[in-house]
Amino acid sequence: MRSHFLLILSVVSLTSCGIKNDYARFSSLAMTHPPKNAKPLSLHIAVEDFRESQDVGYIKNGLEMKTGRIISKAPVSQVLYAATLDSLANHGLLVTSPGPLTLLIKIQKCFSEYTTGIFITRAKASIILEVSLISQQQEELYHQVIHGEGLESPVFIYSGKNTGKALSKALKNTLDTLCQDLMPILGKDSFKEKLSLPEISHIPLS
Repeated sequence: MRSHFLLILSVVSLTSCGIKNDYARFSSLAMTHPPKNAKPLSLHIAVEDFRESQDVGYIKNGLEMKTGRIISKAPVSQVLYAATLDSLANHGLLVTSPGPLTLLIKIQKCFSEYTTGIFITRAKASIILEVSLISQQQEELYHQVIHGEGLESPVFIYSGKNTGKALSKALKNTLDTLCQDLMPILGKDSFKEKLSLPEISHIPLS
């Protein structure tokens, strides 16, 4: 019995030692160049991070024990800001300057977890954004909570690199949904007319 306990203890020590925090890089996976027919747009974009932790994932050892943190290489708010610009451009709206409209993005969740099945391990990322479009007169033209997910599979190591791949897919899906929502509004030739917004249904923030 004692020998078995010592064996387990040695395995835990071997799989835990030397583990450090890791860093993740992620983006919206948007194309480098926007479409040639992209419409110039004046829009102020503000991104606020409401997450309680700056971590975007964690590292586990061979015994499924959490042994390290995964942190975004760049501030998540900066990543979201740049990704929003890229995603709008790829949907045909090229933000060229600040304008009377404000797109306020509140980050509620940006995290990836590793899930292990019988034969495969996956990195599953989840991003939740609360988004408002506000006019110069402080009228809320749009407000939704948008949830996007991304899956990287299979993965063979718990790392910031694999976490970043899953987060990039989740960010792309989230911003694609946002841009599809905003196109009927921001694609209008004039914001002087009263905007009637379509019915939109998303996963509620829990």
